[in-house]
Amino acid sequence: MFRYFWFLIFCAFSLWAAPIEILEADNNISILEHSEVYVEQNAKIQHPVTPKTEGVYKPYDSDFISRGYTTDEAVWVRFVLRNTSDKPLERMLHIDNSMLDSITLYEEGGQLVHAGVLNYGKFDGIIDFHLPLLLQPKETKTYYLRILSNSCATYFHLNVETENSLWLKNNKRELILTFFASVMIALAIYNGFIYAFTREKVYLYYVIFLIFATYNHFFSYAAMIMPFYYFFGVSDAFIEWFTAIDAYLGVYYMLVISSAFVLFFMELIDSKRFGAAHKILKSFLLIYALIGIISALGIRYSLDWAAYGCFTMLLFIMGVVGYLVYKKEENSLYLLLGQGAHISGYILFFSYNIGAYIPDGGYWYFYEMSLASDAFLFSIVLSKKLSRTKALETALATQKILIRELHHRVKNNLQFIVSLYRLKLKKHLSESGKEMLGEAEQNIRSIGKIHEILYNQQNISELSAYEYFGDLVNEIQRGYPAEGVNIRIDGEMRLSIDHAIYCGLIVNELVTNALKYAFADKGGNIDISLGKTASIKTLIIADNGVGYDLKSHKHSFGLSLVEKLAKDELKGELTTSINGGTSHTIKWG
Repeated sequence: MFRYFWFLIFCAFSLWAAPIEILEADNNISILEHSEVYVEQNAKIQHPVTPKTEGVYKPYDSDFISRGYTTDEAVWVRFVLRNTSDKPLERMLHIDNSMLDSITLYEEGGQLVHAGVLNYGKFDGIIDFHLPLLLQPKETKTYYLRILSNSCATYFHLNVETENSLWLKNNKRELILTFFASVMIALAIYNGFIYAFTREKVYLYYVIFLIFATYNHFFSYAAMIMPFYYFFGVSDAFIEWFTAIDAYLGVYYMLVISSAFVLFFMELIDSKRFGAAHKILKSFLLIYALIGIISALGIRYSLDWAAYGCFTMLLFIMGVVGYLVYKKEENSLYLLLGQGAHISGYILFFSYNIGAYIPDGGYWYFYEMSLASDAFLFSIVLSKKLSRTKALETALATQKILIRELHHRVKNNLQFIVSLYRLKLKKHLSESGKEMLGEAEQNIRSIGKIHEILYNQQNISELSAYEYFGDLVNEIQRGYPAEGVNIRIDGEMRLSIDHAIYCGLIVNELVTNALKYAFADKGGNIDISLGKTASIKTLIIADNGVGYDLKSHKHSFGLSLVEKLAKDELKGELTTSINGGTSHTIKWG
């Protein structure tokens, strides 16, 4: 029985060690499962001059190999090909990962052929790396293939194909990738135009996500961008230099993509409403920044950390979206479908990169489909947000019109009240009573002036103090003309409606008093100044008139009104100084 067992083992090893026979009619042969594989640790990116031929190779039983996100690890593949025909056979060795750093093929007899991101030759229109093979009639050759990649996950299929078969695969892949890339670019342009018109940050973050995701997956250091290089006449030396740099920017592209998506999602759902979730999302941004710093300082090339960080972030966001669906938030179903597509595609692609999931029939573009589906569904959410924004803008514009009309009506109603009471009381009042009625009318007009200014401007919540005080002073001077009195206004500041009303009443009272009593038929100056220091506003009404006895006028109606407005309404303090004139200072916060 043991003899039978060892015989089977010998036969198995003999089958693996046997040459892979190639017939003239063979267009496409998978050879990895008929090869021997050796993994070299602590390998250098520079390829050795001679292959490793020691007895460390082991038979491989799959048509796909994946080592995940490894660093300084080279995969060696040894295989033997036999031409069974009577004609020379030309074939291509097809490695179906276009992002591998370094590929070297050692032919029997010592000839070396190089490929990979760091060894780009003349671009011939085929995206994937491919190396020429020539077998003479009845010839058997041993080959050693060395693959090392630090800038992306190390995974690939290995096929021996005719050039026609390789072109058919290439054209199919280019067509599919071009379709998905076009969808992503179109959505980026669409959302970019929306941002240009709305200036809302949620669109900006989403456009950044789309641009970097599209470039990183479809163009960055992959041969998809090669036709553009040659179309614009870029030199081979520049291509070799740029792709070598671009390859190692992959970690930063992934970090920018992840950060932009986090910022987009935070803005989209207004994450500040959810305290804990908001803090966790912000912590992801900090983690991505730290990973970027570690990679930039050369401490560690952290592509695997960036990938795991992105994976964790997507899982967390999926949980948040699930909570929004539970709360029946608007558009949460679209978010669930979009995020579900995104994370499903990422999980499959991540598993594919590390070899945990190997689909039958090869890669079927699940990540590209998830990206396009995610981008499309999130664009629907953003378009709904745009529609809601337009509705809010329309409602806001309508509200502004209504409020402006309200100010106009209030101003007219105040004027009507003044006219009504003047007609009703004028013939029944003494001269002093008529004078007091005039002052009351002026106070009402000062309030009406505010509503007149607000009606005539776009901003209906605040007004210019300089404009308001100027109009108010003109009204006062018409009621109390004084020869040689110059009223000067200094200081530009915007006041809320409430503060403007109280300041207007104060200015009206104090300027009227100065015009009536301060100058005794002599000329002079009245200075009104308004300023702000830190959070303290200061209003000063000063004149260089004759002054008055503060104690004897302390309980007058005018000064009592000013003091009440300053303390009770503005929540400030009033200071009065009599020194070569009169100065009133009101300070409030």
